[in-house]
Amino acid sequence: LLKRIIDLEEKNAQNGKQKYAMEENTELKAEVAKLRRDFEK
Repeated sequence: LLKRIIDLEEKNAQNGKQKYAMEENTELKAEVAKLRRDFEK
């Protein structure tokens, strides 16, 4: 699960650099936040 979070954050960083569609970026951030909450339980 931690690996999945790291992968998503790396993808998110790349999206930010490449200025992908904002919705895509926001969606990834939301997914990372959700995974973090699940992981911390």
